[in-house]
Amino acid sequence: MQQKHNLRLLYIAYSMLGFTVPIFDPLYPYFSTTFGIGFDKIGLVFFGGSLIAILSNIIAGRICDHYPFRRILLFSFLVTFFGFSLFAAYQSFFTLIATVLIVNIGYNFVWPGSYSAVFIDFNENYSEIYVSLDKFYYFSTLFGPLLISLLFYLKLSPRLIFIFLAAVFGIMYIVFYFTFRREEKRKYMKARLDIRISSSGRRENYKTASQASLAVSDLKNDENSREVISSGEDAIKTKVINTDLNNDELECSYTYKGFRTIFKKSTVLSAITLTLFACVMVGSSAWLTTYFTSFDVPIFISSIFVSIYWFFTFIGLQLISKVLKYFSEAKILFYGGLLSSVGLVFYGIVPNIYVKIIFIIMVAIGVSGIYPLAAAISVRENPQASATASGFTVAMGIAGSLIIQPLMGFVAEYFNKRNVPFVLLIICLLGTFVAFLLVKHFKEPVFSKKN
Repeated sequence: MQQKHNLRLLYIAYSMLGFTVPIFDPLYPYFSTTFGIGFDKIGLVFFGGSLIAILSNIIAGRICDHYPFRRILLFSFLVTFFGFSLFAAYQSFFTLIATVLIVNIGYNFVWPGSYSAVFIDFNENYSEIYVSLDKFYYFSTLFGPLLISLLFYLKLSPRLIFIFLAAVFGIMYIVFYFTFRREEKRKYMKARLDIRISSSGRRENYKTASQASLAVSDLKNDENSREVISSGEDAIKTKVINTDLNNDELECSYTYKGFRTIFKKSTVLSAITLTLFACVMVGSSAWLTTYFTSFDVPIFISSIFVSIYWFFTFIGLQLISKVLKYFSEAKILFYGGLLSSVGLVFYGIVPNIYVKIIFIIMVAIGVSGIYPLAAAISVRENPQASATASGFTVAMGIAGSLIIQPLMGFVAEYFNKRNVPFVLLIICLLGTFVAFLLVKHFKEPVFSKKN
């Protein structure tokens, strides 16, 4: 089935993005030394990259509600290819700025389209698939910093990594062009999805247009059903959205009018939770090598610590995929915040650098599921605009990078680098509190399993 084939290709795309996105993090000290700039300026560069990423996700979400996802993917890979090619060809502080901006335009078009496409085509288990996609992403994140560590250990130029990344995205463009199902010239035949949402707003079942019409026909012939429906005693709401089922290409192509309707309380709370926890995730990983320079740990060793951090985000997602059967997404966000907060306390106060790794692992596990869990809440609450809602949510997550990068750069440049964990602790506690509000919004008991 073409949808499953395309899903497998998405797993590959997420793996490549997982390898790529954290590749800059261990290089902050290298950029500072090579280009003669302070950490505050480096923080501002990646602040700009995060700002572009936010805009890209919002724009991509709107576009993906109107155009085939295949086009979005190919555009993403092509732009990212040119971004890395620029820095591979000529390295300077100005080309670093250009590359950060270009690649953030490129690969950030993938997220909202992927979430929406999976939600439409795999509606019975989309939360689990979101987590699975992020498993591939986070497992791959450990290899990028390891490669950086190897390059520094062998005293090779980091330029090689950017040549490699340019080649990777060039190859991905070619592979997806020929293997991701081509869009055929056709008239879009609109089908309808009957979305039945329970009175709690927590779970949905989907039917294709043919199934929905049969169900409606059966109900019309059933006198008892007419009475139940008219009285509203089944407490079931029905919403109908348009989507393109004329082909089995993994894409989002239904239309949606309006943007402001996605700003429901649950969507906003999940997005704010994601923003704050994303600050913790990015701050913990991106500034890890810089933090450990205050303990005289060389980059090639601390880069290994970064890989360990990202590997345990993968382990965290493995755990989340298991506990999703027992706890809601909101509860897992809350519990993860508690775990990360405890980890950050001891990460900051324990003097031994190797014992610190144990507690940064706790942080990694705690924040590992923030993107798929928040996205699952957003698309469930906004099924008529899943790409727009997920684009907004992911953009809010990237806003965490926008906030934390200059903040950490300022702290590292003008204050003691060893204060980094305590700044992250304050932000993590705020995120945990907002996650608590999200749980209470869904009227769930905080410390019990879901029904």
